[in-house]
Amino acid sequence: MYTDLNEVFGTIKSVCYRHYDCMETFESIVNSAKKVLISNEKDTSMYGLCFPDETIVKFFGDKGKVTEGLNSKRGTYHFVYYCDENDRVVAGERHAEGELLNHVFYYYYDNRTEVVWYHDQDRVISSIGVMYYEGNKLVRYINGYNPEVRMPLFEEYYFDRFEDQVVKRSCILYSSKVGPMEKISYRKMPT
Repeated sequence: MYTDLNEVFGTIKSVCYRHYDCMETFESIVNSAKKVLISNEKDTSMYGLCFPDETIVKFFGDKGKVTEGLNSKRGTYHFVYYCDENDRVVAGERHAEGELLNHVFYYYYDNRTEVVWYHDQDRVISSIGVMYYEGNKLVRYINGYNPEVRMPLFEEYYFDRFEDQVVKRSCILYSSKVGPMEKISYRKMPT
């Protein structure tokens, strides 16, 4: 019923390796952006509002208010998003108290979208997200830490198992001796 743990950890690693040079493209993304959005919010649990999928925004909750332009009043935290000619968010910045904390990159493919979080202080990809689709419907979402810099940990959400519930699988790999610790839970999909 669930994806093999090694396959999930392999996906996390391969996304990190595929986009290891993400910062090299940031300046050109900013210069070619067709639209700039900001989000003000004190709650940083979702790192701002812009997730390129309405199902995820609905499931985790709407955490910010997006307005156009950088001249809007900024809150304690703010998030800047750069959009391409298709009106998709392709990159972002996360700020706190005037300090740049993260760059976020969005990569769109036929059946998935990859989100890469670059930690500016450590100068490394810190975590990733992958959204999988069947047609236009989100069926699975993985959120995990880069195992090269943090303890291997991921959360995996299945949106296609039940009509009104989402299956969440959390896994952490403490060591090869202890093995993975896994937890499965269910949560009703908000209406």
